Amino acid sequence: MQISDLLIILLSYVAIENYLSPTLNIFNLGFALLIMVGFIIGSSINKLYQSWRIASIQVEQIRIWRSWFSVPMIIVYLILDAYSAIPRSLLLALWLINPLTCSLVRIISRNSIRLWYKNENKFQRLAIIGATDLGHVIANRIQKNHWTGLKLIGAFEDRKHDGERTSIKKDSKLKFIGTIEKLVQMAKQGEIDTIYISLPMRSESRIKEIISRFSDSTVSIYYVPDSTTFETLHAQWHSLGDLPVLRIVDTPHDGLNFWLKRMFDITFACFALIVLAIPMLLIAIAIKITTKQSIFFKQMRYGLGGNKFEIYKFRTMSVSENGNDFVQTAQNDARVTPIGRFLRKTSLDELPQIINVIQGRMSLVGPRPHPTKLDEQYRTTIHRYAMRNKVRPGMTGLAQIMGFRGETDTFDKMKGRIDYDLEYINNWSIWLDLKIMLKTVGILFASKQAY
Repeated sequence: MQISDLLIILLSYVAIENYLSPTLNIFNLGFALLIMVGFIIGSSINKLYQSWRIASIQVEQIRIWRSWFSVPMIIVYLILDAYSAIPRSLLLALWLINPLTCSLVRIISRNSIRLWYKNENKFQRLAIIGATDLGHVIANRIQKNHWTGLKLIGAFEDRKHDGERTSIKKDSKLKFIGTIEKLVQMAKQGEIDTIYISLPMRSESRIKEIISRFSDSTVSIYYVPDSTTFETLHAQWHSLGDLPVLRIVDTPHDGLNFWLKRMFDITFACFALIVLAIPMLLIAIAIKITTKQSIFFKQMRYGLGGNKFEIYKFRTMSVSENGNDFVQTAQNDARVTPIGRFLRKTSLDELPQIINVIQGRMSLVGPRPHPTKLDEQYRTTIHRYAMRNKVRPGMTGLAQIMGFRGETDTFDKMKGRIDYDLEYINNWSIWLDLKIMLKTVGILFASKQAY
């Protein structure tokens, strides 16, 4: 696929250049070759060319676009500073056509491969050792992703088939076939191509013994570690040199993701600040006229890494509570001013947090920061509460669009919010951020939970 991607870059450049100017510009051709080198670097960073059996088509599409808008984009900025004669229309066309074409080629390729497997009966026959919960998950994933070219035979287990450990669950495609000895014989007879071992990590000696039993066959063997053994947060495999390392708890915003998230925040925050400058000015004037107090309300909150920062809001109350004096706002709260009630209902009081985003203390999307008193109250009673500080707090978040906006006056409400915050961290992507932002706009004026 790497060769086809490079050919797409080169051919699309030649076609666009020929359309814009019949005379081929050697310098611009050199620029295209430099872009190809940048794409190779970007695709390597984003692991674009790992086995297509491992990465889903959605993940692969994301990696294509990330590869395009990482290293090649940096090269463009450097080149434009040194040489401004490159047509902007050429760059725009190149940047739109190439990733779209690469994406389309992969979609067509995967579907063609799937049809070829189906018509030619070329599926790789796969067996799972261990009729565990993880085994059921593996079976469902294989059946759901037909493009992998894997045909599931079933589960093999030495332990007694007691109808509980190896039972067929309602939503599972995993069937118990027989013992591991039976699987060994099938492997030697060429009836099995690939084996996935789904036994617990604590069964190290047993796993070694099982692997040794297949030494007289040519089957491919994969071990699938059960990361659910731990309370993971954005768990992923990494490498320390040539040593594989399982990341148990960490932030999704590291390396390239950090800059991707930051660019996303700065771009949209600056745009929002320009668009909303006049409305924010009118709100500030209205607050000053009606309350005779300071326009902005400032309060300490815990942010990334548990570090404190000062959050900005438009003033909506007649008091300025902070620290241990804080009392959570309730419905029909007498402390809320008339204009403050409208601002809180529509979340317009949160607009000054755009400044917090530009400062780098907050993000557009992330777990909502709570007053420090609430953090101190719940961090010892709600398990993994502090893990939400592995990312920057956000102006909106997954919890807010899922119904946990507004007052958290009960344990269950706060627990539900934290669960969604951790789900967001585990499944973060730029596309998820965009989805949350769009849904937030849709519920701002319809929600009855903010007051």
